[in-house]
Amino acid sequence: MRRILQVSTCLLLAGHGALGAIMGKGLLVQHYASVGLPATITPVIGWFELGLAAAIAVRPLWSLLLVAGVWKVATESLFLPAGFRIWEVVERAGSYAAPLALALLTRRHPSASIRAPSPS
Repeated sequence: MRRILQVSTCLLLAGHGALGAIMGKGLLVQHYASVGLPATITPVIGWFELGLAAAIAVRPLWSLLLVAGVWKVATESLFLPAGFRIWEVVERAGSYAAPLALALLTRRHPSASIRAPSPS
């Protein structure tokens, strides 16, 4: 379960980050503008998310996972000031539930590392 949550978290962050960093997706620009941020921040935020995904892929530390979970709650919540309904945030619950669930598992069992299953 830990490996699935780690991979899911990395893919969610990397996908969202690539939309901002590489594609400059208009919807992200709109979300950031709804809280007063300039369009030029979109690629910066995208690269931050790509870096966070890479860091979690290498070492899923509790603190990184907590940052990712809080970050995803905040960024997905930008649908609200951008004029969308709450269901857009609810629909994306996996984006913040995965890193938060992994953070909880990591915090409760810090000595258990995430590793590939041993061959049987």
